[in-house]
Amino acid sequence: MNGLQIAEQVYAVSHGLLVRNAVSRQHGKDVAMVVNRAPLERRKGGRRPIVNTFETYGNSHPQNPALDSMQMAIIKSGKAKGTGILFVSYSDPSKPGIMSIWLPALRKIRRINEPSYEDTWVGTNLTYGELVLRKPEDEVHELLKEDVFQDCLPVMKLGPREVNRYTRKLPASQCGHKGRAVYVVKSTTRFENWWYDYHISEIDKETFAIYRTVYFKDGKKIKTIS
Repeated sequence: MNGLQIAEQVYAVSHGLLVRNAVSRQHGKDVAMVVNRAPLERRKGGRRPIVNTFETYGNSHPQNPALDSMQMAIIKSGKAKGTGILFVSYSDPSKPGIMSIWLPALRKIRRINEPSYEDTWVGTNLTYGELVLRKPEDEVHELLKEDVFQDCLPVMKLGPREVNRYTRKLPASQCGHKGRAVYVVKSTTRFENWWYDYHISEIDKETFAIYRTVYFKDGKKIKTIS
């Protein structure tokens, strides 16, 4: 496989295209969450991480043939609790998607055009480009090598005062992926003056799951997602 073919498989897996419907709902005290903490140089004493819990719903085969997919997230905690975010993409690649936001305080829906690729999702360091918008053709993909993944996947380390009822359930460092065969792919953006120049991803050769992606700008590492 070449770099583009690998990227297309990764896109299909990460965007749920292999299943018609996917749901992630709260089950008892277990719920999906994003934990976001300010960088060390911006972190003030006593400042706790921001935790957003959420449920997600995805449909990769809508009945309307004009629609390509529908993805929705509902925030379950924090100041944005009850907010719903629905993103609809169209089968026509020239037609931009539409995002609808349910605002519980106003009991109204706001519809906006497709967000910018670099806009961040709910205050995290994840962009809409990384989550839903970026497609394989937006980058040039190069297979650097085939390798064996040798590292454990790290997790955020929290101090005793930073732990709450959600973050106390954060998993430990994951080492079950050690020894798995991976593709190492370099993906260079086609956009000019972008927030990154390229990223390098380690991708499972069997499942096409991404274990780690490192972003670079001007030759410097700027972000790691694992």
